Amino acid sequence: MEWFIENKSMDKHSVAATKTYGTSRMDAYSIFEDTLNLKTVTVRDRIDDGDGRYHYEVNKNETMLAREKQNMIREKFKEWLFSEPERRQKYVEYYNETFNNIRLREYDGSHLQFPGMNPAIELKPHQKNAVARILDKEKHMENAKTKEQTEPERAEAERVEAEIVYAPMVAEPQEYQYNADAFEARGVDEVKQEAAHKEVLKVRADKAR
Repeated sequence: MEWFIENKSMDKHSVAATKTYGTSRMDAYSIFEDTLNLKTVTVRDRIDDGDGRYHYEVNKNETMLAREKQNMIREKFKEWLFSEPERRQKYVEYYNETFNNIRLREYDGSHLQFPGMNPAIELKPHQKNAVARILDKEKHMENAKTKEQTEPERAEAERVEAEIVYAPMVAEPQEYQYNADAFEARGVDEVKQEAAHKEVLKVRADKAR
């Protein structure tokens, strides 16, 4: 969604629109509209190439002037926003509740033990936290694989683990069928990721020795 200011041309001849906060080539309403949409204003000239063809080129001088006006509008908006304490508090709270309400998860690896690791090497707190993050990710990946199985597949997997059956065949209705090619491609990616992860752990272990 983009902001759009209607009837921008109704006030295009005013001093405020064309001189104070705008230019002769780009009025204040157009500059303000681009600013609302987080765009940097640019002024372009139409160049006729003949035979009904044309192209646009950036007018550097007019663009510089328009961008100066854009910076002025931003500063004026800041002054207006923070000039009254009640208004400032209102919009600061709205911003924090709407856009600043996500906090990245933190991992604590202080409880981890590393049997077989060289006792002369003591991992730093951030290194232990990184290991905790990897282990948690592996746990979620394993849970995701389990959730991808249908009820009959999970049941047969448990029966195989309990050595009740050895080579079960699961017949599923049409709605449980999946795209075999997509499943195989996903499986290949998971194998590659697992192999890369094991290689990283091997390198770390070699360095720790």
